[in-house]
Amino acid sequence: MKKIYSNYFLIALTFLVLNIFPSEGRAQCPIGNNFQNFGSYDLTPTVQGPTGTQTGWSTWGGDYHVISVTSGETYEISTCNSGPYVPGLGYGGTWPAGTPYVGQSGYNVNWDPQMTLVGPTINDIITNNDDFCGVFPKITYTATYTGDLYIVMDSATVCDQFEVDTIVVDVTWLVSCIATSSTISPTACDSLVSQSGNQVWTTTGSYFDTIPNNAGCDSVITVNLIVNNRVVHTADPVTECDSAQINSNWYYTTQSVRDSFPGQASNGCDSIAVTALTINNRVVYNADPVTECDSAQINTNWYYTTQSVRDSFPGQASNGCDSIAVTALTINNRVVYSADPVSECDSALIVSTWYYTSQTVRDSFPGQASNGCDSIAVTVLTISNRVVYTADPVTECDSAQLNSNWYFTSQIVRDSFPNSATNGCDSIAVTDLTINNRVVYNADPITECDSAEINGNWYYTSQIVRDSLPGSAANGCDSIVVTNLTIHSLCCDPGTTTCQIPDPSDLSGYESDLSTGTKIYDNFSGIIGGITDIEWWGSTGNGTINCSENPKNFEITFYYDNTGTVGGVKATYNVEVTGTETGSSFGTASTPILKYSYSLSTPVSGLQSGWVSIQGNPTGTCNFTWITSNSGDGLAYVEGGGKAPVTDDFAFSITADPSIPIANWPIYLGILAMGAFVVVRFRKRLA
Repeated sequence: MKKIYSNYFLIALTFLVLNIFPSEGRAQCPIGNNFQNFGSYDLTPTVQGPTGTQTGWSTWGGDYHVISVTSGETYEISTCNSGPYVPGLGYGGTWPAGTPYVGQSGYNVNWDPQMTLVGPTINDIITNNDDFCGVFPKITYTATYTGDLYIVMDSATVCDQFEVDTIVVDVTWLVSCIATSSTISPTACDSLVSQSGNQVWTTTGSYFDTIPNNAGCDSVITVNLIVNNRVVHTADPVTECDSAQINSNWYYTTQSVRDSFPGQASNGCDSIAVTALTINNRVVYNADPVTECDSAQINTNWYYTTQSVRDSFPGQASNGCDSIAVTALTINNRVVYSADPVSECDSALIVSTWYYTSQTVRDSFPGQASNGCDSIAVTVLTISNRVVYTADPVTECDSAQLNSNWYFTSQIVRDSFPNSATNGCDSIAVTDLTINNRVVYNADPITECDSAEINGNWYYTSQIVRDSLPGSAANGCDSIVVTNLTIHSLCCDPGTTTCQIPDPSDLSGYESDLSTGTKIYDNFSGIIGGITDIEWWGSTGNGTINCSENPKNFEITFYYDNTGTVGGVKATYNVEVTGTETGSSFGTASTPILKYSYSLSTPVSGLQSGWVSIQGNPTGTCNFTWITSNSGDGLAYVEGGGKAPVTDDFAFSITADPSIPIANWPIYLGILAMGAFVVVRFRKRLA
């Protein structure tokens, strides 16, 4: 059925070509109304642009092709790539001049094709073309519908001919051209070249530029342009001599220098510095000629030959440049002659100079030569040496006497015996002298209270003690023992039961005063009997600030021991005590340390171990500081917003009476009674 409909369409199309097309726009007589598909029938391109071009072959005299078009899209149908068939060369060659065209089948042809577009029905003749490119047709068509478009090819001049020749038909789906637009707002310095390259703008304003977009159509750009100008400023003028360096460039003549600094102006453009440059030249003049002997100093430089000397004096010319002095220098030479030879022992005096070795001596006599230069006397000097011999070595301690001279260090001793050598010179005795020193060593330092005995001697003040032990050193000399002795008064009274004295080498303390809410607790043990006395070391200053309050009120409290911590109160004493100066101090303020002593109004009994707190109870403005000790068990408590242990000990001593306190007699009597009861019961059982 499809074949029948196609034939009907061909018949109708043939009728249309024969009767409807204008005679000038179509072939006059299609070949027997025989439309045929010769070559590629469907030439529908699927890709826009030249890369999607579809190509087919057509025969004049009623051939056709079909393409599927889309409304609004543009198509180009052309036979411009065709050419005559040339035997031996194929299509598109050059036909010999004066020879009729002959097709591939041998028919003569006039080579004048015509193209007609028909669609979407056989009654819709769209357009035709005969001679677009030479004798070949070309049609550019924008579809007004979506469907089939027919391309009918025939000949305008040859009738009743079935095949005249083969012609090339190209169909291209053109890219739709959609103009685009955009806006940019650039900022330029001095000028801006448009993207198309067709315009140059030098002032601020709105401009338009057109360039092809990706589809090959116009892209219209609105340019809102801001044009800033370069900033030109005048730099400080420069005046130099001979040459000048300005911004890394050297100049040698007076001129106006323009330096560009890209992008450094405040508006982002170039900054142009204009510098007025003046170059002045050095001044050269002839100085007075100079004549000297052997050498000459001209302007701090020495010269030794006749020459022309050029000296530069920076900045001394009237124009501020260097002044160049040219001096003609003449150098004359000294006159040298030989004097009588000289022989001496060890040394010789020639023309007020002493010499100690054989040599040639040159003496100068200024200005005595005939040319006004020095006269040089050359003397051959012979020095004979003293005879030196080695004497027996000597070893002593600390010092030795050799040939009436005393020596105190090991050395080589040289004694001279005048003119006793065989050559008439002195004879020198060389003695290898060894002086061994006493051996000094440091003994362990000693720190004692009030006095100390060292090697049978008593000392009562701090000092460096040196003891001599004759001949006891390994080298046979004396051995010296050096002891660093420290005598201090930070001592416990005789007869104390416990004693924790301050550390003289590290004096410091903690505040323990009611006014600051601080209290120090330290422990003690080993008490036999009742506690009768207590002494402690402290100050009413804190080491940084001195404060004097003497006598001072204290609260002294004894506590039971609660498994290594402060237990309940045993006894409390509020007393006023006058401190005794110890001569020691602490801290940056050299705060004096006092020793306080108090005999308890009521002895504390039954407290073999426990704790004691000493707290200042101020009547004035001074706070009590309790001095630390390097003795003890390293455990104390500090109270100030809470009771906290510290690893320090504090300086105090306790004196106890070993006799049993009356307060404890009932306890001991009870123990004796129980013991007697046990003995009686035991004896009764034995009976």
